[in-house]
Amino acid sequence: MFIIMVLMLGAAFGFNPGEVLSQADNMIPPKLASGLLANDPSVPDFATLTSDEAISFVSAKLTGQNTALTPGTFAPNWMNTMALAAGLVFGTAGLPHVLTRYYTVRRPRDARTSTIGVLLMIGSFYIMTVFVGLGAMYVLYPDLMGYFLGGKSAIAQNMAVPLLAEHTGGEIMLGVAIGGAFCAILSTVAGLLITIGTTVSHDFYKEVINRKASDRREVMVAKLSIVIMGVMAVGISLGMADQNVSYLVTLAFGMAASIFFPVLFMSIWWRRYTRQGALATMIAGLVVSVVFVVATLSNVESVLGLPVLVNPALYSVPAAIAAGVLVSLVTKDVGDVDEFMRRAHSKTD
Repeated sequence: MFIIMVLMLGAAFGFNPGEVLSQADNMIPPKLASGLLANDPSVPDFATLTSDEAISFVSAKLTGQNTALTPGTFAPNWMNTMALAAGLVFGTAGLPHVLTRYYTVRRPRDARTSTIGVLLMIGSFYIMTVFVGLGAMYVLYPDLMGYFLGGKSAIAQNMAVPLLAEHTGGEIMLGVAIGGAFCAILSTVAGLLITIGTTVSHDFYKEVINRKASDRREVMVAKLSIVIMGVMAVGISLGMADQNVSYLVTLAFGMAASIFFPVLFMSIWWRRYTRQGALATMIAGLVVSVVFVVATLSNVESVLGLPVLVNPALYSVPAAIAAGVLVSLVTKDVGDVDEFMRRAHSKTD
């Protein structure tokens, strides 16, 4: 679905990335523009305008404002820029899409090759989303302005893909986009809930709380944890119905960067890293990232004197690494480190 939309959108710009960037340099982001024009009586009905007409009107009204290519529009200073970059880069390395490469192949060489392939595909996807996002902003500019000015920011922020699909391919493409979105949502949610259930029931309940638990009890605990997490997820989603989903995704990346990436990185490169250090790393990363994510969503400006940034990774990743290092230095359970390092770094099978 995404490839089809990329091709259709690319055709609209003659498959010229430079044309996309040129148009983006003339566009003031609809969210910014709508806020500045909210009380202007001369604002027309954007539904009657073409993209070029809408962009020209807004640009003439808001001369000198930041465009879609102006640095700092979303991340206003170097700390926010570094936080966002750290969250996306390190978060990618901590995604299940990458980590599962190490559990689905037999040989270390295959794991490395598979990981490189996944990272290349993810990187290509990131690059495409930049051009697709800017192209979609141009194509949907009148619609987005209308939604923002009409108080329907949730639609403008989260429904760009269905709107773009309908605009480029009519009802057929809209149906494909919605069907693809539902398939992706259901498959992701199902996988996450199953993972949560098995982790809570086996790794936590049986290994920590009740080592003598029967299989029947494990299954019951797994089902109960799935129901609880499902209810919590629905409640949180209802409370964040007006939030920008893409921004929430960057926060999730920041949490992955804080919890999983430091463990993966230090396990591979530091022989002194211990089991207790890994646990401390994940706990510290989780706590710090959750605190700053909650602060971000609550519009809190600072926590313990530290400014709240667009992504928690700039604080939580160093905190997680520091916790892992300190705990590892006072503990000794490194496991079979020689065998692990041989498998991790050997160029042979």
